[in-house]
Amino acid sequence: MKNIIRMNYIQSIVSISFIASLCLFSAVSVKADTLPGWKAAYVPEGEVWKYTEQHLTYNNGTDPETLDPHMMTGLPEMRLAEALFEGLVTYDPSDLTPRPGVAESWDVSDDGLIYTFHLRKDAKWSDGKEVTALDFLFSWKRGLDPVNRYINLFFPIAGAKHYSEGKLTDFNEVGIHVKDPHTLEVVLHAPCPYFLDLVAFPTYYPVRVELIEKFNEKWTRQENMIGNGPFVLKEWSPREQILFEKNPYYWDRDFVKLEMVTVLPISDLNTAYKLFQDDKLHWMPALPVARIEELKRNPDYYVYPMLGTYFYRFNVTKPPFDDVRVRKAFCLATDRVEICNELLKGGEQPSNHFCPPVAGYEPVEGLKHDIVAARKLLAAAGYGKDKMA
Repeated sequence: MKNIIRMNYIQSIVSISFIASLCLFSAVSVKADTLPGWKAAYVPEGEVWKYTEQHLTYNNGTDPETLDPHMMTGLPEMRLAEALFEGLVTYDPSDLTPRPGVAESWDVSDDGLIYTFHLRKDAKWSDGKEVTALDFLFSWKRGLDPVNRYINLFFPIAGAKHYSEGKLTDFNEVGIHVKDPHTLEVVLHAPCPYFLDLVAFPTYYPVRVELIEKFNEKWTRQENMIGNGPFVLKEWSPREQILFEKNPYYWDRDFVKLEMVTVLPISDLNTAYKLFQDDKLHWMPALPVARIEELKRNPDYYVYPMLGTYFYRFNVTKPPFDDVRVRKAFCLATDRVEICNELLKGGEQPSNHFCPPVAGYEPVEGLKHDIVAARKLLAAAGYGKDKMA
């Protein structure tokens, strides 16, 4: 019997941790109660994963734009980055709290301004070279280049914003300091309670800067790439597949049961689902809506919540959406409950906010569905029945 995995698939910085647990658990036939702590988080109690081969094949939905963790912005790319790289901190898939990655521990000063990370001495790159604090310093310096996509995630660090803007030219004045090969000190300009969550994001992953200097944008090709994650890049055939092999130098390699991962870029959900039915695909990030009700009756169907938000984006600089009344009217006219229950059907929850409920944040109640109020606002903005027609 197959494992049918349905996720409440909502994109965010924290959702990438799921694929790590999936890669680890889909490989073996193991009961949840035999796994320690967080490692059992995504194996339902008493259930046994059915796939015993050490080769996972999953659909990523698209080709990656890049494998450079400092340049990527999408969840499909971040799933791949988490296989190839590891930051100082990673996300615990059971509750999304920060847990040790390359850093086996860290200290935080009483005023919340200084984070001291203690790196594992057995953390290595995929060529066997030791991962050091200097690797992170060089990588984060590169991450502050304005061409990189999530540069703002470094801004809690003292001097980082000014350095990225050219207002500060001496990188030694940025709050990133190597104390010794296995100790990295980070100084913030103000307390940032979620800083460890940021450090777990791919933007903070280490890269081999000398490879980038040598190969430029070609450093992510399979013959050039060196990472420090649980897998190494064996093959990247655009529009066909990506192959990962287990990294023999990864510090936690004994926990990684998979020997190989095949990633497919199939955008059509029906095509991907057909491969799943034919036992050629083990996991897919979304299911055809027409199949969801049918699959819900399958005992191997599971729903995993993932934090983030789907949203519609409008151009608010041009009519009619440059008028706040029109925007509010569309907000009131949108029945989020009906969209979730009748259109998506996968367990998605209505939201009035960009940020979903997470530790330390509880969203306030937003506008409710109200067609009458929406029509009044449109009329006040000059869009009555005649104009709307």
